[in-house]
Amino acid sequence: RQVNLIPLVPFSDSSSFQVYFFLAPFLETTSSPSSIGLVDFINKRRQDIEIKEAIIEAGTLRLRPVLITTITTVCGLFTVAYGIGGFDPFLKPMALAISWGLIFATGLTLVVIPCVYLIAEDLKKLKNKQTQTPLT
Repeated sequence: RQVNLIPLVPFSDSSSFQVYFFLAPFLETTSSPSSIGLVDFINKRRQDIEIKEAIIEAGTLRLRPVLITTITTVCGLFTVAYGIGGFDPFLKPMALAISWGLIFATGLTLVVIPCVYLIAEDLKKLKNKQTQTPLT
């Protein structure tokens, strides 16, 4: 019986394993509401205006809450991550992983999610157009 061990290579170090499995839920709960709020705002506004305008308006209006949430969380974690006020060798890697993961997720929320949303809408329109056009 063969066992594929290639997916386990990144987790061969025990600290990587711990960081991935213990911090992934935290990153999900801190970054997900921002992206869900952005998509929900786009969905509500697209009923009244064009999709591109809805995406731009959503990005403009949701930029401040997303950035404020990220900045306050990251600033609070950087004190733990860089040992300001005390050093804890157990908390430092977790605080670093959460901080930098949250910064990366914020970039994805503000840039990639609106782009993917627009691409999905374009693909949906293209599919509808192809199904409506009769083949000759």
